[in-house]
Amino acid sequence: MDTLAMPKVFSTQHGWYLSTLSSALENAQVLTSNDNNNLEIASSKLIYTYTNAMSGFSANLSPKELEALKSSTGYISSIPDLPAKLDTTHSPQFLDLNPNTGAWPVGKFGEDIIVGLVDTGIWPESESFKDEGMTKIPSRWKGQCEDSIKCNNKLIGARFFHKGVLAKYPYYI
Repeated sequence: MDTLAMPKVFSTQHGWYLSTLSSALENAQVLTSNDNNNLEIASSKLIYTYTNAMSGFSANLSPKELEALKSSTGYISSIPDLPAKLDTTHSPQFLDLNPNTGAWPVGKFGEDIIVGLVDTGIWPESESFKDEGMTKIPSRWKGQCEDSIKCNNKLIGARFFHKGVLAKYPYYI
């Protein structure tokens, strides 16, 4: 979404996105302009709001609803939610890093490096997350680990972003 197109009446992007989604649902004739529950229905379709790396939202929409959204003020583009394919769990080997010469040993084998990634599912109990020999968590780290995940000095942050999957496959709960 183009935040420069956000009307001044909205104090947050989230409010603007809800209103935009509600209007798109009316235009798709899913809702009527007399329906008092428009924002509630739009809210039930809204999954996430994005305001940092990009501006926009994710929502569970039918093709007709998406077409109506495309004519909304501020709409730039949409990306369908597609399954991702796992590439590797062995990054040094996958990247063909040499343990004797080059960037890998010069960079102290990644010591004190924070790597961020989006994963389709981790298993904290896996051998690959053992923290033997790991240094303390860098003080500059501002992430968090959800209570139900067993984090340590190697797996220092993990959060669930599963509302999109649940919107598509509600029977997973």
